[in-house]
Amino acid sequence: MRTQKEIDDRNKEVEKKIHDKKYDKNIYHYTSMGALLGILNNQELWLGNTANMNDKSEIIDFIRKLDDAIGSDISPDKMNECSAFFDKLYKRLENEYPFAFCFSKLSDNAAQWERYADDARGGCIVFNTLAFMKLVYYSGALFHEVFYEYDIRKHAHYKILKKYFDTGVMEQLETETDEMDNILGCAYLHKHESFCTESEIRLTNLWNKKSKNRNLHLR
Repeated sequence: MRTQKEIDDRNKEVEKKIHDKKYDKNIYHYTSMGALLGILNNQELWLGNTANMNDKSEIIDFIRKLDDAIGSDISPDKMNECSAFFDKLYKRLENEYPFAFCFSKLSDNAAQWERYADDARGGCIVFNTLAFMKLVYYSGALFHEVFYEYDIRKHAHYKILKKYFDTGVMEQLETETDEMDNILGCAYLHKHESFCTESEIRLTNLWNKKSKNRNLHLR
C-alpha cells in the first residue's frame, strides 16, 4: 500500500505535467475493430513493438540526424571513433526496440481514422488524460509527446557527443553505453516532420527497464 503522501505527491506531479504540457482533458487511441474488441473483451492494453510499426523507418530519424551532424562537425581524425560509436548504436537498434502504446491529442481526426483505424472502419478510444497518467505513474513507463520539428544541433545529445569526440570527456553520463541507452530512449520520441499532423503522445516501456508495478487496473 502506498502512503497518502506518496499518492498526493504523484497527483501533484501529474497535474503539473498536464498543465505544463497543456494536455487536454482527453487523449485518443485510433485502432482497428479487431484490436478494439480485444481491448474490451480482455480488459487489457498491449504495448506494440515499435520495430513493427508502419512508420518504422522514421523511428531512427533522430539517430540519423545526430550521426550526420556529429560527423560533419568533428575533426577528421575523430571520424573513425565517431563511426564506431554509431555503428554500435545502429547494431543495437536491430534488437532493442522499445514497446509503445500510441495516442493522439486529436479527436475525430480524418487522417488518424484512415491511417490507424482501418480506413475509418475501426474505432477510437477516448481516455481521461489525468486518470491514465495517474495509472501509469508507478509503472516506470515514459509518457511523453512526440517531437517532429527540431534542430538536432540544439539537442542535448548533440552537445554531449560533440564534446566527447572533441575532448574525450563524456558529460552527464559516465560511459558510452549509458549515452547510447539515453539516445535510444530519446530517439523514439522524435519523428520526421511529415508525421506532425498526428499530434502523437506515446506511452513507452524501455527494453532494459523492468516495470515497478506489473498489475495496473483502471475501472
